[in-house]
Amino acid sequence: MATKMEVNTDGRVRKRLTLKEKKEILRLYPKQICMNEVMRLFDIKSRTTVVRLEKKREFFLSVQENDKISKKIHRKRKFEEVEEILLDFVEENNKRDMPISRNDLKQEALNIARRLQIEGFTGSNGWIQKFMKRNDLGSISLHGNLNYCRSLCSAYF
Repeated sequence: MATKMEVNTDGRVRKRLTLKEKKEILRLYPKQICMNEVMRLFDIKSRTTVVRLEKKREFFLSVQENDKISKKIHRKRKFEEVEEILLDFVEENNKRDMPISRNDLKQEALNIARRLQIEGFTGSNGWIQKFMKRNDLGSISLHGNLNYCRSLCSAYF
């Protein structure tokens, strides 16, 4: 399995090591070869990468290679409880075919945080955007003829 190369926004190329490569590095370092040799063998540009692997040695060695884990290791989010309840809210509204705006999401998230007595939650636009991205929630804008909508509404009411 080949490593994946990524380009940062500042133009630097980063290398994402596979679990197999991480385990191999931890098997070799520091018992068999030195850090510089590990960096050369695995084409690692920063000593920090090897040091961070060493700090998480127990975790990487305990994970089975055939486990269905994602390539990225997800850390626990700060407001995970809010996110879970908000996702339930979104799913419930989707079942009822009710559209939800970003402002609706923000207000509901703030209400949830208040009910859970969570301090420091602001429901920023960045948090809402990342919530939507993490949960594959798309943003659609509704378009149409205003007069047509009014005629439909007047027919029903």
